[in-house]
Formats: sequence, C-alpha cells, structure tokens
Amino acid sequence: MTILTELNSSPTRFYIKDYGFYEPKNFNSLYANQDINMLEAIAYSDNIYAVKTGLLVGSTDLSNLLDSFDIKYINTPSSFLGSISTSLLKLTSMYNCLASEGKYYKPSYIESIYKNDGTLIYKNNLSFNPILSKNETIILNQALTSTFDKNLQGYTKPSLLNYQTKRKFAAKTGTTKQDNYVIGYNPSFTIGVWVGDINNNELNEPGKAKKIFQDLANNISLSSSWYSKTSVMKEKKIDPNTGLESSNGSSYYFLKKWDK
Repeated sequence: MTILTELNSSPTRFYIKDYGFYEPKNFNSLYANQDINMLEAIAYSDNIYAVKTGLLVGSTDLSNLLDSFDIKYINTPSSFLGSISTSLLKLTSMYNCLASEGKYYKPSYIESIYKNDGTLIYKNNLSFNPILSKNETIILNQALTSTFDKNLQGYTKPSLLNYQTKRKFAAKTGTTKQDNYVIGYNPSFTIGVWVGDINNNELNEPGKAKKIFQDLANNISLSSSWYSKTSVMKEKKIDPNTGLESSNGSSYYFLKKWDK
C-alpha cells in the first residue's frame, strides 16, 4: 500500500471466519460512499478504511508488531480501530517511535540520580529498539500532517483542521462520544492528550483534547525542524483528494520506486 492506495468507504458488514459478522461505523455515521485514499482516511479517521487495511495486513503481522511495543494483541476486528486496552503513556511512546524515525524507546521517568555530594550513581542510557523502517516512517510522518490539511475537502473535514499549530506536527485523533485523544509529534516533541469521563458519560466538550494539544504544541515547540526526505524519496505537491500533482496542492513524500 502507498499513501494514495484507495479503498471504498461505505457502510460495510464484514463476515470474519471464527468470529462472525462485524459492522463498524464511522463517527456520526458519515461515509464517502466511494473510494478514498490513505491520506483522506487518516485525515477523516475513516473506520471502514482502517478495518479493511487491518484485514489486508492480517492479525498475525499486527500482533507481532504490537508485541514489539509490549502490547498484547486481542484478536478481534475492533482491534484494527484501537480497542486494545493500554495506557496513554504506552500509546504516546508508540507514536514516539514514529517521531524517532522508527526507533522505539521504552518510557522512563528517571534520567539520572546523584548523591548529595554530586556523585552520579545512576544514569539512564536511553537505549532503543529499531522497529520500523526509516524511509516508510518518514513518509508516514508526512502523511500524518493530513489531519491539518486545508486542501482536503471530502465527506467531512480533517480532524484537526480548526486546530492549526504554529509549527509543523504530525498527529492522529481518536473520538467517541465518551472520550477523545490526540497524539502529535515532530522531531523535538511527542505529545499525548486524553480527555474522558471515568463513568463513561458523554463529554460536554468533545473537542477538548484537540484544544489542549493545540495549546501545548504552540507553547512548548521551540524547534521548527521537520523530517528530511532521504535519497530514495521524492517530494511532490498533490491534490490530496485525487492524488494528482498540483502546483497549488499539498506536499507529501513518496518512495521513488512507487513511480516506476
């Protein structure tokens, strides 16, 4: 799959062996009712596209990947939509692997410990595990800016269109009537925000996590650096709705071999 791979986004009833029927819904029951590409699916948080992608990838590969992050995979179709139980810290650290160009650092709270006289008795060496391919990760990082993309106009709007940040961030949102989250990052910071009600009541301010993320991103991001494309990649301006090159389009990264 590439960031322009198209799948149909319509109400879909899946039959899955050893499970039965599964009928996921998009938030507020909004659907394109036509093919959409991956950029659109990311920007709009399209659940139909996500489940189809999960079924194409397969539960075994997904389970193996999550195991690398010390996450236990639950073999149900809703796992493709993020129903696996985990903490905000672990979820944010998974996105930090994207921010670190594929290197996974386990979460830690202590950097170093000193005695009263200044003697260092412990230092966290912050070792990492290379989990993801650098090139594909950088391309995905650029694709995750689609949640802010003003050129994306489809059956709904990008999830962070009204929460633009002063500096460039990649980000993904998750929304239900009871809770919502935003995980966003750039080369300098990874930010995780969750807002919800422990009694599972509906939220009075469904966009609260987005506003908190925007405020944090605008006040702590002192660096304006971004991910540079490598020698096997190219940058193109495209109309993200069609994938066609456009001088007035949005910039995304592609592997050169995709154009062959």
